[in-house]
Amino acid sequence: DGQRNDTTRFELEGDECISWGNCNADLTEDAEIEANYRRWSDPDSWTLNGVQGEVPVADDEVVIQPTWNMLYDLEDSPVFKSIEINGRLTIENNGTDRIIRSFLIFNRKGDLVVGTEAEPFTASMTFELHGERKDRDVYFHTKMFEGGNKVIANTGNMTMYGKPVDVKATR
Repeated sequence: DGQRNDTTRFELEGDECISWGNCNADLTEDAEIEANYRRWSDPDSWTLNGVQGEVPVADDEVVIQPTWNMLYDLEDSPVFKSIEINGRLTIENNGTDRIIRSFLIFNRKGDLVVGTEAEPFTASMTFELHGERKDRDVYFHTKMFEGGNKVIANTGNMTMYGKPVDVKATR
């Protein structure tokens, strides 16, 4: 603090805690991603611990589990309350325009992939965030960080490769 001459250093030890409101040790561990894709549009893709799921619908809080290798194959989505990515979410790259609509997209501990360096995304990918200026803000880590009310938060890995552009800069 500059006030004491006898103390000139300090040590910090960090703990990783990525969560919505408290530490969840089950989700902070690295997990091996499945080799095969789960297609977003297939209800069988949403099976967790042997329990059959359903394709997410409007106002759902969608969670991509740590081992999942999810392929977003829809052209358009309903408006989700939130999408949390703990595994891998890849946007299907077959020349079709894609839209994901949500109030919040949180790439928590996963991978969000739109195209690759070898195969750039060839169509249009839109992340449409919903909410009004007066809506309640989103808070992270037990209300330590205010995120606003239309949020794409990334504490994982996000890679996006698109088609080359002809105009590099303009005025």
